[in-house]
Amino acid sequence: MLNNLNLGDVIQMEVGALLVGKISNHSCEKGEEVCAGREKGYIDYQIPFLSAFIIPYVLAYIQWIVGYMAIARNGREYCHTVMGGEILSKIMIGMLFIFFPTTMLREEIIGNDLLSRMVEVLYRIDPPTNLFPSIHCLESYICMKAALEMKSHTKKFRMGMIGMSILVFLSTVFIKQHVILDFFGAVIVAEIGRLISGYFFQGYFKLHPVKSN
Repeated sequence: MLNNLNLGDVIQMEVGALLVGKISNHSCEKGEEVCAGREKGYIDYQIPFLSAFIIPYVLAYIQWIVGYMAIARNGREYCHTVMGGEILSKIMIGMLFIFFPTTMLREEIIGNDLLSRMVEVLYRIDPPTNLFPSIHCLESYICMKAALEMKSHTKKFRMGMIGMSILVFLSTVFIKQHVILDFFGAVIVAEIGRLISGYFFQGYFKLHPVKSN
């Protein structure tokens, strides 16, 4: 129960608590009003800050280049389906950014080592806004899913993509760029986009079959 100056007594329901565990709204100072942006799941509070995870966070861009090049070489129909799903996912994310904007408070970086400084630079160029879902998790999830589907690539390639994607997922929470809920949102949006794209292109390529050379 919260007391709002304009609305009076209101009940606040934490939908995110269903996924990330009990959520605590921490006040600015003890006994004062609750501050917007201070909401965070207890699970997220238990995750430590690990500056070393800035490495897979940055290397994710290379993973995406390699992953999408592999997708493009796996056939026109498959490429259209995956890329169509990615585009639809980005459209849904854009709508969530507009109608469901999110933010978070980042912890102060104390260390002076190179990795901590890299995280500090990231914080300056990437403000903590529009966090749900995580685009980093979205892109790495798409690359991982594609690697598992494409049988033309080696087992080492598939395992490399899976391992890298897991590191990227972990990096988003260990360097405090996102909370756990942002990962689940990315997976759900990716699957919805892929489902719609697959349905559309399945019908399209039945009417317009790819001609073999």
